[in-house]
Amino acid sequence: MRDIRELFPTDDPVRPELLIGRADDVRDLAVRLRDGTHMVMAGPRRTGKSTVGLAALERVRSPEVYTAQADLWDHESLASLSHALAQSIIANRGPVAKALRRARESGRELRELLPVGVTAALRTHLGEDVELAWSTRSPGQAPAVSLGATIRLAQRIAEQDKKRIVLFLDEFQDIAAPSHRFGDPDMLTKQLRSELQRSPLVSVLFAGSMEHLMRDLFGPKRRALSQFGNFHELTPISPSEWHAGIAARYSELDVQAADGTIAEIVALGEGHPRATMLTARETLTVTLARREGRGIELGDVRGGQELAMQADRLRHEEIVERLRSTAHAYPIALRVARGQRPYSGTPSSGARRALSMMERAGIAEHHGRGDWAIPEPLLRSYLAARL
Repeated sequence: MRDIRELFPTDDPVRPELLIGRADDVRDLAVRLRDGTHMVMAGPRRTGKSTVGLAALERVRSPEVYTAQADLWDHESLASLSHALAQSIIANRGPVAKALRRARESGRELRELLPVGVTAALRTHLGEDVELAWSTRSPGQAPAVSLGATIRLAQRIAEQDKKRIVLFLDEFQDIAAPSHRFGDPDMLTKQLRSELQRSPLVSVLFAGSMEHLMRDLFGPKRRALSQFGNFHELTPISPSEWHAGIAARYSELDVQAADGTIAEIVALGEGHPRATMLTARETLTVTLARREGRGIELGDVRGGQELAMQADRLRHEEIVERLRSTAHAYPIALRVARGQRPYSGTPSSGARRALSMMERAGIAEHHGRGDWAIPEPLLRSYLAARL
């Protein structure tokens, strides 16, 4: 029997076989990527982008298609990102995949664990670009060159093995992070587009949790990646899909839910993936704490929501501190959480700066002129209740 956190994950992507809803998203992305179309998927954090992206990668993987992935969130430099992506690319070849697993487990360098004949053959067939995969040490190239080399490596492997290769780049908006930790964004995106245009066997799924930044990277004509990928909007998970998915998990744990309890969980979570899963999990915690039976009662759901709020309290307090560090941001966030006009009583210039910070941080979303919202239900409830 799987444990509760495996069945109700809240901070890591859900395994493809545990996905609730969004089967059409996974299928459509897999079909387009297999056909060679670059895709762009954007939306707030904790709403299922990574889960859907990984599920699409799993679905598209076949004897004819290789896959590779990297999450920009995990890397502090372009050398580290290129190294990880290159390793993921060459891991599609059997001997390398086994050695890579051993390298990760032991902390040793990949080249130390590959037979000499394999490393020599890789260099002979793939050229100098394969050096990106060996070590976290700088490959001795300019940062932009290393990113291009990674794409060339993917194309070369695809050509030699007569495959298509699909890459998944998660949190891609970080390529344009204010810190420029990957280098100059304009130079990087120009080089990325140039290399991908010369790599017809490579298709990419770009995903990002800052929708406005993703649209800025792929939309305006002044951007190197303008119109380069097709945007895919994630479909909402319907109440019936949530009900079926949560009921199946409860059943696997030999827990029965009374009529109306799952509907209440879904309503309180507002269909937001993390909030709904966390409330469902903490409701189960309340139920199992009672000694008389393993049945979920309607009253347990409110207790589950309270535990969910407690579980996120530290993160919510950190967000409040961040809001307080920017002029006008805290009172504006409280107004947005309560459904009030954000600009009320605040100078327009200060309000714009505060709202811009909240949007960049993923705290608030802009839906139109004067229309702002806090997308996470638990955070919204926390802010709305504050004095």
